[in-house]
Amino acid sequence: MKIFSLNLIQKTMKAFDSNVELIGASVFPPIFSRSDFVKKSLLEILTKEGIPDPQLTEWYPVQKVSNFYKTVAKEFGPNTLFDIGKAAFNNISLPEGLTTLEEFLEVLNIIYNTGYRNGYIGFIKMVSHNRAKKEVVIQSYTPYVNELIRGSLTAFIRKYKMSVRVIRDEEKSTIERGFENNWYTVTYR
Repeated sequence: MKIFSLNLIQKTMKAFDSNVELIGASVFPPIFSRSDFVKKSLLEILTKEGIPDPQLTEWYPVQKVSNFYKTVAKEFGPNTLFDIGKAAFNNISLPEGLTTLEEFLEVLNIIYNTGYRNGYIGFIKMVSHNRAKKEVVIQSYTPYVNELIRGSLTAFIRKYKMSVRVIRDEEKSTIERGFENNWYTVTYR
């Protein structure tokens, strides 16, 4: 299975609703924490996308952020997006009392929708969990590039399980009308 394909991001990613915004605190900390060289390059891309002075407490159009991630994928490749997705875990507050993977998977979509306002932003949900095989199937329908979501899922699930592997199912996953409909198989020990 291929994990990433650059030709997938050639299509224009679109926000579901042009009014949807997200809070800067949910997107910028992983960028601010990069080395000076990388951070400078990422901030330049944000400026080109219409976010010249990113602030943690301000709201930003999801379309601009989606465009930013698409450009990062083209210019820096999938590993940078994967790393940004993993780093996002450190800046997202989980609901109190989540102590198991099962509890986390039940509220996955609620966590995804936190930090957005003014419209529909898609979803990330557990489709199935085979405890005997230690395998979870997750579907995400978002305006974001696959590697970003894959990195986030990897970091979140590592909070509960060891040896996590998240693979995008190339046969089921599609990009239609600018939205990524991705299916992931997560295995863990």
